[in-house]
Amino acid sequence: MRTRDERHIPHPARPPHRTDHRRIRRLAWADIDVETWDATMAVNVRAPFLMAQAALPGMVGRGWGRVLFISSIAALNGGIIGPHYAAGKAALHGLTHSLAAGVAAAGVTVNALAPALIGGTRILPAEAGEGGKLPAPIPVGRLGTPDEVAAMAVSMVTNGYLTNKVITLDGGLYPR
Repeated sequence: MRTRDERHIPHPARPPHRTDHRRIRRLAWADIDVETWDATMAVNVRAPFLMAQAALPGMVGRGWGRVLFISSIAALNGGIIGPHYAAGKAALHGLTHSLAAGVAAAGVTVNALAPALIGGTRILPAEAGEGGKLPAPIPVGRLGTPDEVAAMAVSMVTNGYLTNKVITLDGGLYPR
């Protein structure tokens, strides 16, 4: 069997140029170059598509499976990172809906979880939430936690009737 490099297939989450995805910076539309746009799309759309494309045949063949994409509320409101990030996450919503419609009858569910303002992540500034200072007026009055995101993800993948949905987890920030 030939390796990924031998087949000249680029790694879906590592664009050919260097981008440090560990540091998320806010960028205005005028500051986003094509390299940044492409890198963001590779991580937020292309990689999830390729992963689903690889996993779905086995799930459909078994008559059971769960796909859960991790999105962001930025797909719905533009977010604070920039249009490249918001567009990538919105594309992930379209992918969710398209795939869900195609595999639901085979017992496979496809959903997306769109959290917002989760503490302890690299998306928010380190001081966010300290001393009661929130980056936005969150109705519950605090940042979410990674454990709360995990609990929602478990709930979504254990429910066989939930499919073709984008669930927001945002402390009431974006009612819909």
